[in-house]
Amino acid sequence: QAHPSQVYVREYSDEAWGAVGRLVSESIHRASAEHPHSECECMSKGRILSVHRVENFSLWQRYLQHRRQMELLQAQGSAKCEDISPLLGTTSPTIKDSAVQLDVTFPLSDAVNEKWLLHGTTWDSAEQIVMHGFDHRVSKSRSMYGLGTYFASEACKSH
Repeated sequence: QAHPSQVYVREYSDEAWGAVGRLVSESIHRASAEHPHSECECMSKGRILSVHRVENFSLWQRYLQHRRQMELLQAQGSAKCEDISPLLGTTSPTIKDSAVQLDVTFPLSDAVNEKWLLHGTTWDSAEQIVMHGFDHRVSKSRSMYGLGTYFASEACKSH
């Protein structure tokens, strides 16, 4: 089995850095008239130190297999995909453009309602995820909603 450092491919392109930077900065909660104290301090002060793409062939094959199975179930009418709200890219045109930039190599499937979402974790957990995939059984019990693997359309909810 590969070491985590073997599946990380560092991104040096300005396009990737720009897209990731815009996704994070534009999806941060801002204070509003209804919620004057909802500014996300933690994420608004964050800096992106590096951008990496994960290339784990065995996880990619598992993903493609699950996606094909979901597309088949959806086509047969035996599965229903719920929508996500707020959807990453609907609150800001900048986010939508950035997500589209990241989507060019392998587009998300509309048939199974695939969406760009964010997941915050520690560096050690990230290494486990890139090697073995997301696994709710190893999540921390101190999670807000209990054991599980959580994703959000807003950076401040996923840190």
